Amino acid sequence: MADGGVPGCGQHVGDAVAFARVVERLVAGGAMVGGRVVLADAEGAALGGGGDDADLLTSHSSSPDASPVSGRPEWTQPGWFEVELRAEVQELLALPVGWQLLAALQRIGVPGMGQSCAFPHYAPALSERVGVAGSPCACQVVLVGAWQAVSSWLAGQADAVVVHAVGAEAVQVPLGRDRRFGTVTDPGVEEVAAALRATPVSARNRVHRLRDRYALPELVAAVGDGLVVGWHADVVVADLRDLPDATDRVFVVDQLLARLRERHARGLAGWTLAQIRACLRRLVAGRRDDEQQRREEVQRRRGVQILIDADGGGRVIADLTDTDAAAIGRVLADRARALPDCERSLDQRKADVLVDLLLGGGPGHPAAAGDVAVVIDYPTLIGAAAHPASVPGVGPVPAAVARELAADRTWRLWLTDTAGHVTAVSPRTYRPTADVARLVRAREPHCRFPGCRATVTDLDHVVAFPKGDTTPANLAPTCRRHHRLKTHTRWRQSVTDPDDPSEPPTWTWTSPAGVTYRGETGTPLD
Repeated sequence: MADGGVPGCGQHVGDAVAFARVVERLVAGGAMVGGRVVLADAEGAALGGGGDDADLLTSHSSSPDASPVSGRPEWTQPGWFEVELRAEVQELLALPVGWQLLAALQRIGVPGMGQSCAFPHYAPALSERVGVAGSPCACQVVLVGAWQAVSSWLAGQADAVVVHAVGAEAVQVPLGRDRRFGTVTDPGVEEVAAALRATPVSARNRVHRLRDRYALPELVAAVGDGLVVGWHADVVVADLRDLPDATDRVFVVDQLLARLRERHARGLAGWTLAQIRACLRRLVAGRRDDEQQRREEVQRRRGVQILIDADGGGRVIADLTDTDAAAIGRVLADRARALPDCERSLDQRKADVLVDLLLGGGPGHPAAAGDVAVVIDYPTLIGAAAHPASVPGVGPVPAAVARELAADRTWRLWLTDTAGHVTAVSPRTYRPTADVARLVRAREPHCRFPGCRATVTDLDHVVAFPKGDTTPANLAPTCRRHHRLKTHTRWRQSVTDPDDPSEPPTWTWTSPAGVTYRGETGTPLD
């Protein structure tokens, strides 16, 4: 590619191409060993601080003796450094998000539809192929992540130009020289609307959204570094609009980014949008003074609508508090799982359970208990404090709501260590007892597969029974799809006990492409 092959890239593209050529020469000359590029002077001494390119070249390492976590770009996943990649893809892992990464991706190019990876990836059987449609290889996975990071970054560049054109704040422009004509707000919106091929209303909405994001410069920087996906940032900004104080919004974003960077530094899998929003809800709840009033308003709006369709169908829509909705959801799911499927889907069985419970299903369907788990500390429980509490699977709730829930339900003791992680033992049987099942789901209310937030889960043995015991340490909540993937495909899960007993166990999922994703069993508040 000639310098400047990307419109608007200018000198940056030339630098990136020169960098790529340096890497190619080093690889050809044997200066790259195990993925690590070593620069040396004429006498063989390693060079340090040799400019941006030298720092960039020496920052990447995938050798067994080097940590894949330290110093890696924020758009990367740690498991990418532990698998075999073809040379041009491996070089991407040394590049931060920007023109250099874009230029390197364009040198690789976009594969044609149906084109397989040329690298000889390992396959456990001759009949299996890796790097083809439906069975992606590690190279293809890394390219997906790199293009997403670059696309978010480029969209951020375009958004910055829009904000620069219309102003970071609303602009009032007088209509003519005579003040009697008044002023017009943001006339620049009409200017950019045509360029965006958008209606003025659509362009104005985009401008409002971008101004809200650029009022949070740390979030903008995180998108630029690849730590946060661009459209995830838009949802974060939307979720913060109910937090009126700008200082509170900045504080919450700083705390969220600190959590993301801490996970990145520890080599844990990046959070999905659902996990980011769950963390955001907890942080926002700690900064609001009117949370109780908001929940009382939800309680006042409660109601049920019955809609009858002309095609013989009908819908029941209930507006409830989140805790009541979660309790009903658990009752329906638990009872639906206990029924024989008889070619019925889980949703169909849940609908049948709901009808039986409300209209009377005979002696086999007693009244629903609707238990809700509440995580609350003792001072808050007795009214001596007002610390935020939590309902697993729902999120933070005000102290008064938590006390009410605790008073209305049967108490169940969860034994935790000093860090708040639930611990217990169970008998050596294949099917976990009700107490063990309840404890595991209290500890992890969602499917353990990376990024999955399904709450209807099986209790899967990490180490298959009877080799592995039926204990909480060896049981992982897994939704039916990911349970089947682990059982019948080459997705694998393992659990590692920490050296420090105060730390929670970590789990690792390994994909058929050999990419690993690490996480940890959290507290009920997670």
